[in-house]
Amino acid sequence: MSIRKKGDHYYGYSQDDLAKELERYSADSYPIDHTASSICKCGNDTFNVLLNEDPGVVARICLKCDFEHGIGDSDIYLVFVDRLYEMECVCGSKDFKVTSGVALHQDSDDVRWFYVGLLCTECGCMGCYGDWKNEFLDYKKLLSNV
Repeated sequence: MSIRKKGDHYYGYSQDDLAKELERYSADSYPIDHTASSICKCGNDTFNVLLNEDPGVVARICLKCDFEHGIGDSDIYLVFVDRLYEMECVCGSKDFKVTSGVALHQDSDDVRWFYVGLLCTECGCMGCYGDWKNEFLDYKKLLSNV
């Protein structure tokens, strides 16, 4: 299947579709160089997602084992955040697959910009739910923690 646009929203079927949507979204600003999809330590890949774009913090809660995990470097900053907002799809569902992406500084492994993409497991609506400046020094380490 392929990505399709319906109204103002894009729809897909897999985390590969979500990675392509993040690449499309970022193309006119800081194009994504690498992506990684979230999988819980229990093996599940569906989450509720809490996010606050202002400080650049995002967390996922596994729908199978209830484990809460900061995405990227968010664990460092969670203690400083007053409020995280629960993400909800246009269809009302709060269950998502998560893919994160990074744009790097030229000729470097250092992160310049961080993206969080969500794909609704109910209707397939997907998009970038948050993006922010990030100065993490090793993108591989950052993406290993999504």
